[in-house]
Amino acid sequence: WILSAACLVGLIQLRQLLGLSWQSRIFLALLYLFPGLFLLLTAARSDWPLWPWYCYPWVIAGCVALSVCGMLLEKRWSGTKAIMTGSVIAIILIGFFSSLLAAKYVMRPPNRIWLATQLSEYMQANPGIYAMGDHAGTVAYISKQPIVQLEGLVADRNMLGFIQSEKELKAVLAYYKADYYIATDLQTTGPCFNVIEPRKAGPSSPVMRGHFCDPAEFVVPGRTADKPPLALVFALPD
Repeated sequence: WILSAACLVGLIQLRQLLGLSWQSRIFLALLYLFPGLFLLLTAARSDWPLWPWYCYPWVIAGCVALSVCGMLLEKRWSGTKAIMTGSVIAIILIGFFSSLLAAKYVMRPPNRIWLATQLSEYMQANPGIYAMGDHAGTVAYISKQPIVQLEGLVADRNMLGFIQSEKELKAVLAYYKADYYIATDLQTTGPCFNVIEPRKAGPSSPVMRGHFCDPAEFVVPGRTADKPPLALVFALPD
């Protein structure tokens, strides 16, 4: 929100940048408008959720806008006063966001970090090729075990083709010679489990489906007694 506000302020104050050429003003205007246009195009072209990393245009445009605001402050006030004002604002923003991050990640780690920590010991005691969709990046980083990422984000073109053609999940796991499959957000059908990958895909997006009836090798319980398991680990046949 702060970076969006900075972009809006930058647009409003373009007229005050008298020292810039008209080409520079057009460039800045397009740069400030790009985040909103990017968001609209992304929402129109995909029914996937909008993840935080999609906000990188705000970082680029917002940092430029903040720099331009600093230039305007320097023109309006003396150099020392502008530096002091900017420093105070920066300290307030850093303190505010540091408090938010501490509250979110230190006092109560997110589910993906807690899940990865729970899985890590089992995975190190049972080395092999693991396959996982959601949270695979965090789990791979903490466990140091090879993981086949089933969402296509960091996989190969074959994985993208399997997802697009909605290939049966067990066949995909066999293709990549996975030894274990880590399932999250399971749908229960009697003693069996129905899974889809990518799990976070929108209702119109293609997915791979699987059906597991064998008992899980390892269960990651919910963080409280009233919560369902966060993940199950299934051993796959050779």
